[in-house]
Amino acid sequence: MWIVFILGCSTKGTTMVGSSDTGDMDTASIDVEPSDNPAEDTAEELVDTEEDTAEETESVDGDGDGFLSSEDCNDDNAEIYPGASEICDNQDNNCDDSIDEGEVCPCPYRAEGSKGFYFCSDPLKWVSARNFCEDQGASLASIESEEENSLIFATIAETEIERWWIGLNDRGNEGTFIWQDESAVGYENWNEGEPNNFNGNENCVEVLLSNGLWNDARCRDEKSFVCSFSLEE
Repeated sequence: MWIVFILGCSTKGTTMVGSSDTGDMDTASIDVEPSDNPAEDTAEELVDTEEDTAEETESVDGDGDGFLSSEDCNDDNAEIYPGASEICDNQDNNCDDSIDEGEVCPCPYRAEGSKGFYFCSDPLKWVSARNFCEDQGASLASIESEEENSLIFATIAETEIERWWIGLNDRGNEGTFIWQDESAVGYENWNEGEPNNFNGNENCVEVLLSNGLWNDARCRDEKSFVCSFSLEE
């Protein structure tokens, strides 16, 4: 018995037709349809690739802290991971969606731009307030912009405390004011008629609750105070 196959080609695919001495036999046609929308195919391939990449990323421990990127809220910093100790640094160290919780800061804390500010209500003399700030790795506050001054004014306005020390002073040279952290004095916000060195012994500067403006005062007076520090490493 002889079987002969004749292969025929069409633009849609390949059709096989068979015959034998026992009769004719037609096989099923196999059609290979070209894609109607190559762009959809490409988009699907890109989605598959992105999903594969995302899965690979989730399984990586980028900072070597023992937590995968899918678990770690900051996979670029080995000091930040679920269960880490919270410290006062304006970051969520323990990945619980809260920043600086649990009274880890020495005083209530606010931030503006790249600077943080402690608002310490217990009154101290200017020098003692300076020393306290330095013990926290900060300094008595320098105010370098209207935005920073507005933040300080808005924060002390939430209290009933009238006067707050900042770092500006002319203790070294009367009339030449400098910041305690030695940053340049550019922005100023003096109250009307100030500074006036009343009675010749006003060498330290306070912010007033009433209007957010500055006044020179006696350094030996005890007042609440504001510390500032950089948030940049």
